[in-house]
Order: sequence, then structure tokens, then C-alpha cells
Amino acid sequence: MNRVLKEKSEIIIIGAGAAGISAAHHLYSNGFRNLRILEASDRIGGRINTITFGHDDNSMVELGANYIHGADEKNSMFKLAESRGMLDSFVLYDRIEGLFYSEDGRLLDKELVKQANKLFEVANCELDTFYEKEAKRELNCLDYMNTRLKELLNTFAKTEREDVESIFNCLLNHLSFTCGDDLSKCSLYLMGVFKDIEERNVKLPFGYIGVLRSLLKDIHENIVHLNKEVTTIQWQKDSSDKTVTVLCNNGKKRYTADHVIVTLPLGVLKDKHSTLFSPTIPERKANAIMTMGFGIVNKIFLYFDQPFWKSGKGGIKLVWSGDNSFVTKETWFKHLFAFDEVLNNPNVLCAWIYGDAAKILESVPDEDVLDTCYKLICQRLNNNISRPIKLARSSWFNFPYTRGSYSYLHTESNGDEPDIIGEPLQNGCDVPVILFAGEATHHKWFSTTHGARDSGIREAQRLINYYRN
Repeated sequence: MNRVLKEKSEIIIIGAGAAGISAAHHLYSNGFRNLRILEASDRIGGRINTITFGHDDNSMVELGANYIHGADEKNSMFKLAESRGMLDSFVLYDRIEGLFYSEDGRLLDKELVKQANKLFEVANCELDTFYEKEAKRELNCLDYMNTRLKELLNTFAKTEREDVESIFNCLLNHLSFTCGDDLSKCSLYLMGVFKDIEERNVKLPFGYIGVLRSLLKDIHENIVHLNKEVTTIQWQKDSSDKTVTVLCNNGKKRYTADHVIVTLPLGVLKDKHSTLFSPTIPERKANAIMTMGFGIVNKIFLYFDQPFWKSGKGGIKLVWSGDNSFVTKETWFKHLFAFDEVLNNPNVLCAWIYGDAAKILESVPDEDVLDTCYKLICQRLNNNISRPIKLARSSWFNFPYTRGSYSYLHTESNGDEPDIIGEPLQNGCDVPVILFAGEATHHKWFSTTHGARDSGIREAQRLINYYRN
């Protein structure tokens, strides 16, 4: 590799999340020094957002990414965290951990829950098989699951079916926030595109943000520039000039570079792609950005001065009767999956919510959210517990630098979107001047942090290969 060219080349990375920081680290490790990360917000991490919340300053919660999906060497994020000593006494996530309570305050039989979960998993695994069968692309996951679960319901005794149906509704809420949106928007045909590494989800004991900070410590320059919202990227489409001009904060700050790696979330690209690039990106890429799904998953954290649960037994799974697919401002809470304990934070419970309900939740005042959650817990436990004294929550949809949580393949998708969004823009001499990374650009691990990390390394390697050749 030409050392002079490599050291002179200016590279701008837009976004200081998992993809952007991984790209910078890989470039730096391979001798590139003229690097700059432009981050629109006042912190690093992107959709990894570890905050202090709980009993003291050492108590943390994850407003964003919560798990490493797959405890395996194939998972680059797991491998990184393990190599940095950040997985000491890590904990595996279990979706049916805790107790299942009905709306009338009944504790459901544990054995019945296990049987229902086992059959639910049968239907869930079937979702991956339709990719090979070339089912109609407009089919959605919710319709299939509802039909299939009705069939499985008949394998239970009539006296058990009402409770089993409610358990299924609870598990559908879990599947929905795992996918990132309402299941009615998720393509049944394309569920098999996403490839699980393995089932085990790892909870990091000391906060997700520490993994990214450890990468930045390896880079001995202050390359992250916060509060730099990129508003225009000017590039030469048909010219041999490979200079790219990046305008921040509506032109108040200007940077030039030889290459730009864009790691913006898909939600931001959906909002801004038509005005962000000059000249505009190809229609093929714009269509892929608009047809790929970008869901919303939010969390609610409740702090209790005196926990009412025993440590390790605080999970409250919320089962719901009837059809809860239609959501309003009065019924958003029916899309909550559970109130779960938080690792190393003994006074806090976390609730998950997804899709349209998560979007509605962002418009509900804090006090109303806290009051609703408190009433829900009292109702399920059939007991008046002490009221939580404070609340923290995420608002990923209204946050202008994300506009959502993570991507999925929509019923309008064809499955090629991640690869198309990830294609670089080249100038008249076939130089990759604008490159694209981020979880939405990974062809099989979209929606994950390891997909984001791998995509950043992929685009960094693209530039390394370019200079090597």
C-alpha cells in the first residue's frame, strides 16, 4: 500500500455509532491518520446509549441496544467485548424468565407457559422457511402467526385455551419488538433473509457504550467532532475530481475530504436523502431506502425506592386477551411485553414497547406513563405496591438523528435493499468517494450492532483495498 497516499488521504466518517467508530478504528489500525468523525448529537454511540439511572452514579440502563445477539466468535461485537474483558460474568437473556400474570391478576401456571412457549417457537421457526418457498411477498408475519397459533391452540384442553391464547399474545409482543415493528408490516416471504448466529443474547454487565469507548482509546487522536449535523454532501459524479465537500449546521462549517463514509440511520436517510446529497443519489438507491422498513422500539425504566420483588424473580410478563393489533392513545400499554429486572441495577424494572404504540408513547407525558405502568403492575400482582419514584425512557422516533430504532424487511421490500443501500457512489474515474455503512446495509445481520460493526469494517476495508491496488 502506498504509505504517502494513505497518510495524505482525508476521510470523513458521518456518525459516531458502532459502524462509524468501527470504520475509523479499522482505518487507523491500517495506517490511515487523516480521519474525522462528524457526529450530529452531543455524545458518541448512536443507537447505543448507556445512561446513569438508578440508586447511584454506578447504576446504568440501556436506552438503546441492549444485547449482543449471539455469544459466538462469528459475532464481531461479542468477540470485541470478550477481547476487551467486558463480558466478565455476562448474563444470557431468557424471554420467558419471570412470572406470567393475567389481566385479572392471576398467576399463570408455569408448566402451561412452557408448553405454550414451546409451540409458539415452532410457529416462529416456520417464519424462516418461506424465503425458499417463494411465498407471495405481500404476505405479512402477523397474518401467518395468527392463523398458525389458532391451529396450535387446538392441541390444548378447552379449559386451558383462554390462558394459552393470552400467553401467545404476550409472546407476539416479544416477537414484534425483536423484529422492530408491528408484525403486520414485516414481510413473511423475507423473514429468512436475516440469519441468527445463535439463540443466546448476551447482557453486558458494565454498559454497552464501554465497547465503543475502548475502540476510541486505540486511536491516539481526537477525531470525533460532536454537534456537527451534516446537512449537505457535495460530490463530483461525472468528474475525475474526487474531492467531497461536507457542509455542517446549514453551511456554518465546511469540510473537504477524498472519501466520506456515511453511517446515518435508515430513518435519517429516509427523511433527508433527497436534500442531503448533491447531486442526488441514484433512483435505485433512493427506492431501496424508502422500501426497507425502519421500526421503532422504546423502553420505559421505573425506579423503586423499595423493590417489591425478590432479586432474580422480578420479571412480570403481561398476557393480554383478545385482538390487540389496533392501537390508540388510550391502549398503547397493551403492546408492552413485560416489566423485567435490569442487570446490576436492583431497584429498576424495564418495559419494552414497539411499533405504532411506541410512536404514540412518545407523545404521552412522563407522569401519565409512570401512572399507567404503576396501575398495570398493581393490577397484575393484585396488590398495591409502592409507587415508582422516577422514570427514564427512550424516544427514538422523535429524536431527529435516528427517526427510529432499527431496520427490517417490509412487505414492500424485495430483499435486496441492504446491499443496494450499501453500494458506494463513484466518480467519473470509478473512485469510491461516498461509501455507506450501518446496520441497514448488512445483507443478513441488519438491525444488529454486530451488523453495524461489520458494515463499518467492510467499508473501511473497501478503501484499504482501493489504496492497495
